[in-house]
Amino acid sequence: MIDIIYIPTLSRVGNQITWNNLPDFVKEISVLAIPSKEENLHEGISTVIVPDEFTGIAKTREWLWSISENLKWGMFDDDLNFSVRTPNGETSKRKFTNDDWKDLISTTDSWLEEFFVVGVRQGNLPPRGNDYIENSNINTVYFFNGKELPKVNELDWSLQFAEDLHLNLQLLKSGYKNRIWDKYVFMGTQYAEGGCSDTRTLETINESHEKLMKEHPGYVKWNGITEGILGGEMKKIRVSYKKAFDDSLKSTLGNFYE
Repeated sequence: MIDIIYIPTLSRVGNQITWNNLPDFVKEISVLAIPSKEENLHEGISTVIVPDEFTGIAKTREWLWSISENLKWGMFDDDLNFSVRTPNGETSKRKFTNDDWKDLISTTDSWLEEFFVVGVRQGNLPPRGNDYIENSNINTVYFFNGKELPKVNELDWSLQFAEDLHLNLQLLKSGYKNRIWDKYVFMGTQYAEGGCSDTRTLETINESHEKLMKEHPGYVKWNGITEGILGGEMKKIRVSYKKAFDDSLKSTLGNFYE
């Protein structure tokens, strides 16, 4: 089964939306990953202290990866609500029940034997008409089979933001396919106070998008401008996740892939 779920959090003491939305049996395997300055502040919640040298969300993810290399583990943002899509491709959704959580955890655990990386899709995206999709974007809610994935020093953790995209592309380009729930979805709050809000600026977001393009040429391209993000213009990107994975197969199998 899933060994542990980490919820990285910063400056949100007493405002743990994700934690509050978990049933008790999922809380039993979940912990907040917190900076040392918040030690003993999260009363009644299990915590793990992130070393001070791992400051920022990308470095926090790096540290969590390093301590979980022999585990099946999850990593959730701290401001999430969870929903279940209604059947037949309808856009309406309902709240999770305990049975939904049991299905999510147990089925994800079985998927991790083949896919090694499993995610939950954003609830504001249109339904695909299936319980899951494969080799696409994962962010915010991840599950990993640490025994089967690269070691921490085999991955690059240098992007301050867009870190989820960078990690996902590295894994897909290395031939690690993923599966993402579309039956179960999440909703979060972008650019809210706390968390990375002190360092996430329009400039740092655009800079990370530029670095992402340089690190993954052919898979990340400019896709216009979004107005009004943090008071300015955010440079959008388009990411070719499936191509990244398909190209990894071609490079491994050569002509046999065709």
